[in-house]
Amino acid sequence: MVVSDADLKSCELLVSRARWADDLIQAKVDKFKKNSALYDALNYVLFPGGKRIRPALTILGTEAVKGNIEQTLPAAAAYEFLHNFTVVHDDIISENEIRRDQPSLHMKYGKDVALLAGDMLFSLSHDSLHDLAKIHSVPSKVLTTFSYFNTTCKNLAEGKFREMELEKKDNPTVPDYYEMVDVKTGDMFVGPLKTGALLGNANEDQLSAIEAYAYALGRTYQIREDLISLNQGAHSIRNGTRALYTVYALSKLNKDKDAFLEILNKPAEKISAGDIEEVFDLMDRVKAVRFAETEMKRYVEIGKKKLRTLPDTKAKECLENVIDFAHLREK
Repeated sequence: MVVSDADLKSCELLVSRARWADDLIQAKVDKFKKNSALYDALNYVLFPGGKRIRPALTILGTEAVKGNIEQTLPAAAAYEFLHNFTVVHDDIISENEIRRDQPSLHMKYGKDVALLAGDMLFSLSHDSLHDLAKIHSVPSKVLTTFSYFNTTCKNLAEGKFREMELEKKDNPTVPDYYEMVDVKTGDMFVGPLKTGALLGNANEDQLSAIEAYAYALGRTYQIREDLISLNQGAHSIRNGTRALYTVYALSKLNKDKDAFLEILNKPAEKISAGDIEEVFDLMDRVKAVRFAETEMKRYVEIGKKKLRTLPDTKAKECLENVIDFAHLREK
């Protein structure tokens, strides 16, 4: 079965919630109209921006426990600011020239402006969280929200470090891969969903279920991301990415392991078509791609199982569709 981005619209609730925090986001950005360079850079990143998955998940986390959406919107805006902060800085670190089918921010405005705009996005994320204090009467809940958010920030940075360190390893393990994915990718799902549930007055069992679902979603999403990279020009091989299939292959190859590593560690411009063919042949020999696909399906089922403890709502049904989409998407 092949699924395109358009199929994400089958979850109408997710799509309808995606832009609910936009007014709050725009109001924060509009404060910088007097500084035209910064204002233009922020708008370039945020509008139209991406799919707004993080704010939508924050809201769905609230709805999944039958909470009040209005009390969640500042947190939804905060996670969108944070997500775009990571996008801007990651594009600089990874030297990505294109983002969302247009020049990345540093290519459009230069690295100096991009770094400053990224820093401002990070500041605006915390500014948005502060707005929760105006609508929540329980200070401890607001403080816990900040704790979730700061844990997400810390883990995102750690995740990037782990990814870079993993790419230097010649003997990475599957547990190494998942530990990296949980902090690099999973926590950006855990943070919004768990925050939304907390602000929706979820109990401890519900919070645990949503957290476990979010980590399963993160693993599903990252495995698919790596498979897409493999199938579209073998970019993951050319970049030496320690994806699940390459990590698994390294653990199973014996006498051919050195040859596999030699190609994986080459500079991208020196990898030939013959090298790519050899890597595919070696991975096929140990069924590495099949292993990754099987693992992805396993985490889809784990995620759905965790949702069973939540009340039956349209939001819960939507979250089931979201993990299916993460599994089957094309890009």
